[in-house]
Amino acid sequence: MKTKLHRLWRQVTADKKKFGILCTMAAVGLLLWGRLILLEEVPKIATADPNAQPQADASAGQPEGESTPEAAPVLPPLPVVQAALGEDLTLNLFAFRHNRYKPLPSDESERTGVQTPLTADDKEERKRELVEMARGLRLQSVIQGRTPAIVINGEVLRVGDSIEGFELVSFNDRSAKVTREGLTFLLKMLSSE
Repeated sequence: MKTKLHRLWRQVTADKKKFGILCTMAAVGLLLWGRLILLEEVPKIATADPNAQPQADASAGQPEGESTPEAAPVLPPLPVVQAALGEDLTLNLFAFRHNRYKPLPSDESERTGVQTPLTADDKEERKRELVEMARGLRLQSVIQGRTPAIVINGEVLRVGDSIEGFELVSFNDRSAKVTREGLTFLLKMLSSE
């Protein structure tokens, strides 16, 4: 057993750089482990020492060896404040906290599962809105290669990605097709002439 340990020690210490990294990682691991233990045992009561008397140092700022004949001023005692923390005060670093994240936005129809039918006027109005939104999309570049992509409004997109609610369906050298709410729009690259 002793020879196996000796051989293992020689293998570990043979490369000084790897050994240094191993020791550093072990030290960091021990510090983090200790930190986790300390955070799990949060103190339940925090109080100041009620018997401590504040004292002013009258000789502060005086050269050494010189003393002042005046007595040090006595300050009035400060009130004692005790703070009791809650009994369920624990901190689990690995617990998911829902209150730290904003919920995804959803409209009323997704929550209730009931959609109100749109009238013909509403459909036409929505179609006009989508056309105006699609006009705001600018096809700027096409990137060829192993993973082809395009640039719309400064964002690099691949098929299936979304921009401003429009999903990229397909693209070629000079155009791209995006869809939203069942409508398909063809974006063309402007010529530089």
